Amino acid sequence: MYDILADFFARPRAPRLADADPASAALLRQLWAAGLLLSDGRPNPKTVRSRPDAPNALLLKLTGGCNIACTYCYDYDKTRFRARLDDDRIHELVDVLIARNSHLSIAFHGGEPLLRWDQIKRTVSYARERAAAVGHLVSFSIQTNGLFFTPAVVDYLERESFSVGISLDGSDEEANSLRVVRHGPTPLQAVRQLLREYPAFARDRCGFLAVATKASAPRLPSFALWLQEHEIGGLAVGFLDRTGRGVDAGDQQLTPQEAVDLMRRFADLVATGELTQLAFHPLLTRIKNLFTFQPRDLCAKGPCGAAAEFVVLDAEGAIRSCDCVYDPYFELAGPENRCPRPVTVRGWQSSTGTRDCDPAERRAPPARCSACAAAPAWPKQLQSRDQQIR
Repeated sequence: MYDILADFFARPRAPRLADADPASAALLRQLWAAGLLLSDGRPNPKTVRSRPDAPNALLLKLTGGCNIACTYCYDYDKTRFRARLDDDRIHELVDVLIARNSHLSIAFHGGEPLLRWDQIKRTVSYARERAAAVGHLVSFSIQTNGLFFTPAVVDYLERESFSVGISLDGSDEEANSLRVVRHGPTPLQAVRQLLREYPAFARDRCGFLAVATKASAPRLPSFALWLQEHEIGGLAVGFLDRTGRGVDAGDQQLTPQEAVDLMRRFADLVATGELTQLAFHPLLTRIKNLFTFQPRDLCAKGPCGAAAEFVVLDAEGAIRSCDCVYDPYFELAGPENRCPRPVTVRGWQSSTGTRDCDPAERRAPPARCSACAAAPAWPKQLQSRDQQIR
C-alpha cells in the first residue's frame, strides 16, 4: 500500500485517479471513502463527523495576571496583564452554551486562575444552578501553577470534582529554571508539598503539563518516571510557542529533530516497560489518531475544533475561537459586544471551523467579525444582526 501511495503522489503534476492502474485506483478509492486521503486539502465530507450546534467546551481566562514570570509564556501581554473578566460577561456566555449543550465543560485558565479564587466559586455556583434548571450537566477543570493549594482550595476542588492540571517542567529546579519566581516557594516546592500533604488528591485529580525547552527536555523522561512513582495519572508535554514572551525565547526552542528524539525517548521507556502506569498524552494522542477515523484532539482532528467545539472568553472579555493565538483572525466577538448570542447560537450552528476554508475566498461580514476564520459559514442573517449590534 505504501509503495502505491508513494508512486501515486510522487508524480510531477497533480495526481488523478484516472491516471492510476485499476488495482491502485481501487485502493485509493477505499482510502478516500475511509477519510484517510485529502482532495484539495479537504477530507471526504461523508467521513467528517457532525459538529455540535454550539461549542461544548468553554475556556475562561479569568485574568491576564500571574504570580510567576515564565520566560516562555505564550499568553503574556502587558496590555492584558491586569485584565480581569467580569461576572456578567461570563454569565452571558455560560447561559448560551448551557442551553445548547446537554453537557458543558468549563476550564478555568489565565494567567493564574487561582488569583481569582472567589470568582471561580461564583462561576461554579452559577453554572451548576443554570445547568440544573434545564436538566443539563456541567463539569469543571483548572490549569494552575500549583502555588495556591491551601487546604480550602484542595477541599473545594475535590468537592466539586474538578480535573486539575498543574504546570511544571520537571522534578528538579534546573528543569524549571525558566519558570521565574520573584519571591516565596517555587512551583516545584509547592508540588512536593502537595504530594506530601494531599497524595490522594494529587493521584485522583491531578495531571501535569510540561513545556519542552532546551532546559527541560533532557530531564522530561526522568520527570515522567518521578510522577509515575507518585501514582500521578498523566503527563502532557507542549512545545515552546513563539508568542507572548516566547517571541524572545527562541534560543530555548527545540529543533524538529530534538522534538522527535524526545518522543523517541518516551517511546523507549514504554517499550522497555519502565513507563507503564503514567499516561503520556503526546504519544497516546498520536497513536489514537493513527487508529481512528475521528481524532479527538482539537488541533489534529481536521477540520480544527476551534469555534465549533471549543471557545475562549479571554481576560478582556473577547470571545475567541483559539486559546493559543491572539490574532484578530481568531476573534469572534470583541469585549464591547455585550450580546454574544447571535455569534454563539447562530454563527456556531453553521460554522465549519477555522481551518476548513480558503481565507482568500472569504466573504467579509461587517465590522469586527470580518476577520474571523469562521466567517464564510455565517448566514446572512447573522451578518446583518452584527451590523445592528454595532
